[in-house]
Amino acid sequence: MGSESQRLLCPTLVARDEELAMLAGLLASASAGKGATILIGGDAGVGKTALVRRFADGARAAASRVLVGECTEIEARRPLGPFMQIVEDARRSGWIRAEDAQRATPLPQGDVDATSRPRLYQGLVRILAGIARSSPLLIVIEDLHWADEATLELFQYLPRHTRAERIVLVGTYRVDEIHRRHPLRAVLSNLSAARLISKLDLAPLDRTATARVVRETLRLPRDIPATFRDALYERCEGNPFFIEETLEAMKARGMLRYRDGIWLGAEESALALPESIRDALQRRLEQLPDESRRVLRVAAVIGQRFDFDLLMAIARVTERELVEVLRAAIDMQLVIENHARGAFAFRHALTRECILAELLEPEQRAWHRAIGLVLEQREDAAELTEELAYHFDAGGERERAFAAHLKAADRARSLAAFRHLIQHLHRALDLAGRDEETIPLYSRLAEAEAFFDLAKGERAWEDVYQRAIAANRTWEAGVALGRIGAHQVTNSSPRAAESLSRAIEILEAFGDSKELAHAHDFLGQWHIYNGEIELGLRAAARAVEIAERLGERVRVLNARITMALVPGEAERAIAVCRSAIDEVRASDAGRDDYGAAARGASGPLWRFYSQLFTAQTSMLSPAREALLDEWQAWADSVDYPDGFLYSNRAKYAVGRGDFDEALEFLAKCVDESSYTVTDQVLEAFVLVARGGPSAGAVLLERVGAMTLRPGAANAILREVAQIHLLVGDLAAVVAQPGADARWSNPNLGKAIITALHAARMLGDSAEATAWSAATEALRARRDFSRFAGSYADAERDIDAGHIDEAARALAAIAEALEQFDTPAMSTRLRLRLAEILRERDPRTARDQVARVFAFWRKAKATWYLAELERWARERHFEVPDDSARRESIRPSKALTERELDVARLVALGLTNKDIADRLVISERTAEGHVQRILDKLGFRTRSQIAAWHASAR
Repeated sequence: MGSESQRLLCPTLVARDEELAMLAGLLASASAGKGATILIGGDAGVGKTALVRRFADGARAAASRVLVGECTEIEARRPLGPFMQIVEDARRSGWIRAEDAQRATPLPQGDVDATSRPRLYQGLVRILAGIARSSPLLIVIEDLHWADEATLELFQYLPRHTRAERIVLVGTYRVDEIHRRHPLRAVLSNLSAARLISKLDLAPLDRTATARVVRETLRLPRDIPATFRDALYERCEGNPFFIEETLEAMKARGMLRYRDGIWLGAEESALALPESIRDALQRRLEQLPDESRRVLRVAAVIGQRFDFDLLMAIARVTERELVEVLRAAIDMQLVIENHARGAFAFRHALTRECILAELLEPEQRAWHRAIGLVLEQREDAAELTEELAYHFDAGGERERAFAAHLKAADRARSLAAFRHLIQHLHRALDLAGRDEETIPLYSRLAEAEAFFDLAKGERAWEDVYQRAIAANRTWEAGVALGRIGAHQVTNSSPRAAESLSRAIEILEAFGDSKELAHAHDFLGQWHIYNGEIELGLRAAARAVEIAERLGERVRVLNARITMALVPGEAERAIAVCRSAIDEVRASDAGRDDYGAAARGASGPLWRFYSQLFTAQTSMLSPAREALLDEWQAWADSVDYPDGFLYSNRAKYAVGRGDFDEALEFLAKCVDESSYTVTDQVLEAFVLVARGGPSAGAVLLERVGAMTLRPGAANAILREVAQIHLLVGDLAAVVAQPGADARWSNPNLGKAIITALHAARMLGDSAEATAWSAATEALRARRDFSRFAGSYADAERDIDAGHIDEAARALAAIAEALEQFDTPAMSTRLRLRLAEILRERDPRTARDQVARVFAFWRKAKATWYLAELERWARERHFEVPDDSARRESIRPSKALTERELDVARLVALGLTNKDIADRLVISERTAEGHVQRILDKLGFRTRSQIAAWHASAR
């Protein structure tokens, strides 16, 4: 084919040198073991794919490995589609073994909860890390705006778990597709707040670059006239794809003439441009024969990507005919071939959209039906449930679409992809015929809603209950009420007891059942949590009785733990939890009464370990660290990345002053299914201590915007109160815990001590009296909460002038708070102790101040150390010397004065952009300074720079 008949394409990547340099820098860092993630955003056609392809070509040339996954609007129905595609490509390339690839395939059907995906993700991280050991690995996920729920969660998971690997993760997305409620927006926000990604907003070309694109595309010896450049710029707005399409349309209309290797005509400034890009594409399509256009229309109905054999079968053409059609489409740059997968794709989504616009709705429906029927006969039809659901739905095949949506729902559940599960069940219910049994479907939907959102789950079970009552389905009504009551217990709803009692009344008529034992167990929890101990113990004992008759050992153990949750009896709770763990772990893996639990699944053992750790914590047990190690060993042995375990390890690390370790554990538990609000508050605490109030502002703002269930809200507010205490906002501390939080948790000592201290320091006698009164009911307890009464007594002793008694109590309470992982409140008490003993016992006062400084220096809390120094100077305390420590951490390579300035700003939590603004330099220069600091100090993360700066002060 002659040059004059080939598609007009710009042979070079224009005006993207800085972007390519930035990407190359990330790859160079990855080669040194510093993984990176970058998100590239821009409008459709602005050149995201062209940039990434050029980068990928350069990476391959530099002996890196490249894997590309694509999201499409059709395949958004397939959980983890682009990552499954990547794993398959890696297997075909011989980079991983087939058995290793199974780690990144859907999990078996069965009882799956939100812990399933983290296990799957951990397996995928291991695969990718293994590939990257041989050479740096570039992973590209294109068009994230079309990604499914699980893909977005995994994309959010990877940056935290590949930071120490030779991996660069690149994601592209259309900025114009990200509306306010788009799920990708939350992913971008989370990753940006955690400083885990770089962002690159690909701007349209300016007028000069537009002229260069035209000159390179038409192979002109000189720039085009300014009038033509301006007309083209106004029409295409600097969009490279639109510029190429417009030039191609001009060629098709005879406005451009080919002569001696160049295209003439652009110099004629009076040329009229096509009215729209759609017009340009339509004119190009009109150059194809009718039969070729028909085949491409079928391909467009299949999707953005399409399989050769499937297209041949649906379009009813021979292999030779289809090859010729695709060859012509490729020559015209309408279609591209993916050699790695033997598949094809439209070069741009706009191309496919333009082709689809030619089809009438009945034509599209007929093709969708035909595609579904062919896919249904394929050997791999079981793996194509989402495609079958999509095509049969669009093809008007109600019964087939109904069945396909149910199968797709099963697949989504196997991946714990709850949003997809919910969507498929909703659609199945829409398609259900009059004879279909829908109450089980509504029950499945309610279960899925509860996994994803507890409040929605409760409402969905309410709907199941009403439907069951209307249909006179008493059993289903009782089960639904039991689930409603369980959610209400979790949400601290006052209606829980009524719902569970009614559920028990209904279910009792059907004899013993797991559902009946479940309802009794949760009723027991409700009564115990609300101080109705005898009622709670009777209900839990009834659950044990029923579960034992049924042989439901796990339910027996759960109910026994419920019976041990009596406030103030932590020693008994420890013994019961330990017994439950030992029984399950020692059981035969094949026994039906344990089932998956004995094989190491997360559910029961997860609860038993978490309850045991909570009980040990409330007792200030010295065995906590040993238990964490045991819990960790179990989680590792069953390949289970336990987010709650990592969260507890992070909290324990904060209590010991090892903030670096805390951040490492928090990084392991950050993903949509395990990144709890508590984790975000804990991370904010560390960031505030090191960088000041603004450093944790983004995380705290996000927490404040969340709608939390009452029980969780109270717990979170108590944790947020510690941050307010850290920054000295005592009024907020008094306001946060709230009167309704005082009895909803057995470990309220910390909250009451914090609130009472803040009220006392503010001189708010009414609040101080109220909180002092709240301590009386806790005095007889043997767990940590008893210290609340001791603190109230200590404050009264201070008022009465009994300083020695107060000092002994404050020291003991501060020691307990440190073991309870509450350094902010412990610090306040030690400083208060130092103040009241300054004249009476200056040596002890100095010792208390020294202990405080030692803790926060170990934590490398730059900002808070500065606050402590200010506090000490104002009260004429000597700041403890730390010169030996500063000398021990002196870097092997000295930083320049400018690098020291940048390190200081990094320690304050500033982004590269903020640093650039502060120092009046470019953002790229700031980024370079940070990278050099990392290299000189041998660090991988900005938090390590902050920690070093705190220690070096």
